[in-house]
Amino acid sequence: MNNMIRAWFLVVMASACLLCGCKQDPAMLKVSTNEVDFGTIRLQDGMVQHVDIDCENTGDKTLRFKPVFTDCSCTTVTLPADTLKGGEKMTVSIDVNYFGFRPGDHHSTVKLLTNSKGGTEEIVLKSKIVPNQ
Repeated sequence: MNNMIRAWFLVVMASACLLCGCKQDPAMLKVSTNEVDFGTIRLQDGMVQHVDIDCENTGDKTLRFKPVFTDCSCTTVTLPADTLKGGEKMTVSIDVNYFGFRPGDHHSTVKLLTNSKGGTEEIVLKSKIVPNQ
């Protein structure tokens, strides 16, 4: 009888652990936009374009940012923190320096790597550079 009580206790505890684990959502990164269009930029109007992207951890677990990748050395990203607790928000600053660019359409990508369920959020930055007149 004693072994039967222990077995029943283990089944109840295992079920409770599974149920508690299912109620907690993993870390989930939500960004305010995945595409920024700076529009037409005249080279004389200023070389650096700036945008702030709002980020939120919509999950329960802590979101951890890994290194940020950009496909252009012209793009810099500033993260105010390396982690976001569940429900927390922060603003990510992105600057694109168009100095030395030739006229034409330009696209660059920022990749925010995290431990979230999706793993990566990509933000595409678009612009059309026109010559000075």
